[in-house]
This record gives sequence, C-alpha cells and structure tokens, in this order.
Amino acid sequence: MGDDGRRYGGRVAHPTRPPWARTFAEAVWFPAALFLGFLFCFAPALHSPQPHHAHVVVAGRAAARDVDAVLKRTQPGGFDVTAVAHASDARRAVRDRTAVGGFTTGETGGRGARPVLFVAKANGAALEQALTTTFTQLVAADGSAAHLTVRDVAPTVREDRMGTTLVYFGIAWSVPGYILATTLLRATAFDRRRKLLAVLGAAALFGVVGFAVGAGLGYLPHDPAALLVAFLLTTAVATFASGLAPFTRRFFPAVGMTLFIVLSIPTSGGAAPAAMLPTFFQYVHAVIPLGNAVEALRSALYFGGAGMLRPVLVLCAWIAAGIALLGLDARRHRRAALTDGEREIQDLPTDDPSLETPTRTGGRCRARW
Repeated sequence: MGDDGRRYGGRVAHPTRPPWARTFAEAVWFPAALFLGFLFCFAPALHSPQPHHAHVVVAGRAAARDVDAVLKRTQPGGFDVTAVAHASDARRAVRDRTAVGGFTTGETGGRGARPVLFVAKANGAALEQALTTTFTQLVAADGSAAHLTVRDVAPTVREDRMGTTLVYFGIAWSVPGYILATTLLRATAFDRRRKLLAVLGAAALFGVVGFAVGAGLGYLPHDPAALLVAFLLTTAVATFASGLAPFTRRFFPAVGMTLFIVLSIPTSGGAAPAAMLPTFFQYVHAVIPLGNAVEALRSALYFGGAGMLRPVLVLCAWIAAGIALLGLDARRHRRAALTDGEREIQDLPTDDPSLETPTRTGGRCRARW
C-alpha cells in the first residue's frame, strides 16, 4: 500500500514526529552559536582599535618619567613606558620586538637635535599611525618649536602598504587546515597514521604554493622562513582539529569554527594589531595558532627572526596537543576493543556531523551522527 503509516480499521496511524521545539533547537543551535560568537568577538575586539598597554621605551630616565606622566593623563591604560639609556637602545628595542615604539627627546643628540620616534610598519600601519599621532601631540604640547621625526625601522614591502597582508596569508593557511581535518574524518580508508601523513603533505603543499604566490606577486619578502611558519600553522590547526573531533562529536563544527575562525580572525593582528586589542583579546592572540603564526611571520620576514621563538613554540604546542588527543582516542578504542574481547583493533572513522546528509527513517527525517 502507498500509505505513509499503517491502516487500522480504515484509519491511518501517522508516524510520530519529534516535538517541534526539539526540531527547531537541533536546527538552530549551530547557527545561533556562530551568531553569538561573531557578535561578541568581532565587534568588541575591533569596534574601536586603540593602544592597550602598548609597550614603548624612552631614552633617558627623566624623559621617560615625563612621557609616562603625560600618557597616563591623556591615554590611561594605553601605554606602558620603560626607560632605556640611549636613542640607539630605543631603536634596538623596536627592532628586537621588545617594544612597539621608541622615543628620544633629542636632548642628548647635540645642539638643534629633534625628538625622534622609532616605529615599525611591519607591526601594522594602524599601530604606526596611532604612535605617530600620540607622540606628535605630546611633542606639540611641550611648547617647543621642534617637530617630531618618525623613523620606520622595519618597513614592509611595497605591495603591503598597510602591513596586514601577512594576516590574509595566515588565514589562507589556517582555515583550510580546519577544513582538511573535517574532510579527513570521512576518509574511512585512512587510519590515524595515514591521516597524519595526509595533513603533513597538505601542509607542505599549501605552504609552498602560498609562499610562491605571495613572493611572486610581491606581497611577501623573498624569505623561505615563511615556509616553516606556514607548514606549522596548517599542521597545528589540522592536527588539533583531528584530535578534537572524536571527543566533541556533534559539537565539533561549533567548537572548531569557534577556535579557528570566530576567535582567531579578530585577534589575528590584521584589522587591529595585537597592541591595539582589548586586554582579553590580547590574551587570546597570545595563544591562538593564527595570531602566533602572524607574529612569527612578522619576526621572520621583517625583524631578522627577533621574537620568533615563542610563537613557533606555541604552534608546536598545538601540534603536540593534537597528537596527544589522537593518541588518547586510540587508547580509548584499544581499551574498548579489549573489553569486547576483540583481537585486532581498527581505527574507526569519525564523521563530521556538519557534512552528514539527513536520512529518512520510519517516515521522519533523522540525522546520522
């Protein structure tokens, strides 16, 4: 018979349907989670970029005290000031990435010396402009006729006028790493070892192609150190996402997109350099893979490797955490197999629920997890 239900005495019993509220909740929770994530991450982080505890150094203790007093009054919480001995030390601090700006009043530079501000456009043009504006106003308020001289100690390539191009390449190496992890979840012919090899191969390929395009178009300096950072970034995201999936299951898409898109992109240092993010988002920037990869790229390509070690170690830590999660999942399956009395343990694939096609069962549509 062609009835959807069973016929009892001329009456049709329709198949039971889940409550509408449950169906609605199952359909909406994931977009709602992303909506809230975008709402409370992008706007709060980027709505009004301004320095937050940006570290600057000033040549001379007396000058540092004066500058610190003025900045605390005019921009409370905006800058942390440290004194250094000479103007050369101020410049070196910016080049070594221990400070975002260096300032000297010129008092020790001889007769007619002008105040000088050392900046680095490689840290982002927005930060450079904020420092220039702040110290121009500071010098003007001093009442002297001297004009501020701004010296860029780490200029970017000509095609990267805003100092933000590295972020776009970082996104290109990061987000596909997460997508790679989701597609490998459905690779039933691959065990964990083959999946890791696939991740390493894809990470190397993405790194080489991305660097070739960036350097060829003049968006990146011709420094092969970028290849290492690109490889580590893609590997970190893909490996950690692969290890996370078996433990988060149906919530994996929400957790993965929150980590590698919602939290990563606004804190990457692109639209606003890290020193111009609110304090909470600066902490996120310090631990998230994308933000650390951007800092490693800046260090490698524009600062001669200064400050590169820490972000590289953070990326390696994400890779190690992903491998540890994969090992923990393998151990969990091994114990389950021993409990069931199985001799041979196989690596069971985990499906990505965001890619599952709903199947009709008993007259109603139900997603397979």
